[in-house]
Amino acid sequence: MAAPVDGQRFDVAEGGVERWITADLATEAGIARVVADAGRLDGAVLSAGIIHRAPFAQLPPADGFDSLSAQLFGDLESPLRLLRGLLASGRLASGASVVMLSSTLARRTVPGSVVYAAAKGGVEAAVRASRGSWDRQASASTAWLPAWCAPT
Repeated sequence: MAAPVDGQRFDVAEGGVERWITADLATEAGIARVVADAGRLDGAVLSAGIIHRAPFAQLPPADGFDSLSAQLFGDLESPLRLLRGLLASGRLASGASVVMLSSTLARRTVPGSVVYAAAKGGVEAAVRASRGSWDRQASASTAWLPAWCAPT
């Protein structure tokens, strides 16, 4: 299957439609574009993941940013800013479900993943803290942990 392109729609179960929106969530304009293009949502899955594996004291600069800042921004701050925009705009339908992707690395140590683990731990904390408090729009919130896969 070819990679989805911006604006492409997919039919899903029970007559629903899934839509692919491409935007740079590092910018307010990118977040505004997603919020504007999203329409009314019955749910949202926020899946972000940037990891620079290196000993913590030796994290290299990444694209003009310190790797620590880039990872925290990409894995924690950007999804939260997008969710805030969706809530503030009323894009989430009453009773909508919100899933934010976490990682087993938030709970299981792996050398070189300090910042990624911290960001994903922050995702889990945000979900726990938000339950029942998202302006009564989102009725369910979950931090989903993909299964741990060990090399064979």
